[in-house]
Amino acid sequence: MEPGLLPVFRVFVGAMWAVLTVSVCAFASTVPRDYFSLFAWLISGGLLIYLLSQPLQRWLGRDYLPGALAIISVGPLVADAAATALHVHLAWISHAAPAEPARLYLWLIPPAMLISLQYGTRTLLAYAFGTSLLPVLLATITTAGEPVISSHAGHGAIRLTLFLVAGFIVVRITQAQRQQRQELAEKNAQLAHYATTLEQLAVTQERNRLAREMHDTLAHT
Repeated sequence: MEPGLLPVFRVFVGAMWAVLTVSVCAFASTVPRDYFSLFAWLISGGLLIYLLSQPLQRWLGRDYLPGALAIISVGPLVADAAATALHVHLAWISHAAPAEPARLYLWLIPPAMLISLQYGTRTLLAYAFGTSLLPVLLATITTAGEPVISSHAGHGAIRLTLFLVAGFIVVRITQAQRQQRQELAEKNAQLAHYATTLEQLAVTQERNRLAREMHDTLAHT
């Protein structure tokens, strides 16, 4: 795992949960009601508990971080689809706010950067295409209507381009940093080997000196 990645992830999720808490506090008195914020608040709260659970991290091991990234990637898309479905079915009484595909950028850009840092190009490609196509599929399943589907398709194309360009830059920078760390580790290993060799040489020289002194002393005696 990249150094500092998990603490940054926790801070981001905690900040999002705090912001959404403020929105949820005004949920009952807000018309139309923002169901997306409510669903996203529940998802981010569960994810925050997940990220702060040390026993869960030890139990899952390598699957711990991918699980968290999957939740934060798919969760907002499901929340948006559910909020859109409620808007469609409750629009006649104005109880649900209309869909806003642009709000997904705030949720999906940080995971894209974290995936680029940790996993590289292939995983980034899967994430970019998945988060671009899944909203369109969910909007189609929930029969959100042609305008909503077209909006998701347009924003999905923008996100795909943005994630690929920005993610590729992050991947290249991360690869360069990993190579530098590897080279530094190899140099440190070489220095440690040289230091050990010098220490052994010094010990050998000291033994030889003592042996000569003992030989000279015995010869003199």
